[in-house]
Amino acid sequence: MNANIHHVIGLQSRQSSVLNQTKNIIKDGKLGGILAVNMQVATQGKGKFTTNRTTYQFDPNNGATLLDINGGHALDLLTFLLGDFSSIKVSSNDSFKTIHNAETKENYKQITPNVWEIIGKINDTISVNVSILGGVLPEFTLLIRGEYGSLKITQKNSAGHPQFGDLVLEECLHKDVHLIKSSEDYIFRKVAIEKEEESLQSYFNSIYDKLSQDIKKGTYSLPNFREGLKLQLLLQQIKVIQNK
Repeated sequence: MNANIHHVIGLQSRQSSVLNQTKNIIKDGKLGGILAVNMQVATQGKGKFTTNRTTYQFDPNNGATLLDINGGHALDLLTFLLGDFSSIKVSSNDSFKTIHNAETKENYKQITPNVWEIIGKINDTISVNVSILGGVLPEFTLLIRGEYGSLKITQKNSAGHPQFGDLVLEECLHKDVHLIKSSEDYIFRKVAIEKEEESLQSYFNSIYDKLSQDIKKGTYSLPNFREGLKLQLLLQQIKVIQNK
């Protein structure tokens, strides 16, 4: 598919030092088996209100809806860390019915959901629950629960776009879970915080640096069109299930 041609695709959150540290913790078995994952992706945009600049995001033909952009980057992040969905169920809702353009005062019929609930399994073993929400308080939280503890990734100054950076990783570890009496003695502690300069722009800088090195060395270290196609097929699967 790639014909050995060096290229770049916009899955930039994979450059995050926090995500890569998370991936290594999981790979090293620090959490034991991964049991369940809960991800909240919420943005103040793509809800009840729009402007002339953002109206295109409400037309599914433009490929820039809540599911395509916020959901797409978040789902790529999730599968990058844990693997591919092996089963999936979908529920969605058009909460507002009408979208209001704050500049022109026009109203439009809502034709794209502002609520997506995606439930399924990854690798046939990890239970997954993903909420993607528009028109609400912004947030990004990913909670990964394992046999020996949990990891939590959040985003400072979030607008519901995890690919913008500012990610924080916390962990809470335990051994004998059956001896735990309550959550009081088990708190999450921060183990990684992206540096102030680590942002969307720094992700792109990292991509270009790696692309340059790949071209020089004949290596292929970046996500390619195959990864992009896999994500688009997942999004299409979600839309097909939603339309049934």
